[in-house]
Amino acid sequence: MGNGVYAVPIEDVDEDGCQRYRLWAADRMVIQAIHYRKADGSFSMNKNEAACMAAPKSR
Repeated sequence: MGNGVYAVPIEDVDEDGCQRYRLWAADRMVIQAIHYRKADGSFSMNKNEAACMAAPKSR
């Protein structure tokens, strides 16, 4: 994410198949919230913006 802030994957995907991430930094405090990867590679706390929500689900 830049400037020493990293998006670290949380263990498993959620019930919709979305990979969840948390932020981590060695030298500063970061927000403790779940983030999702968007289609452009950036991150959002809004799951509806996640790339995985746009992908068709196979069941």
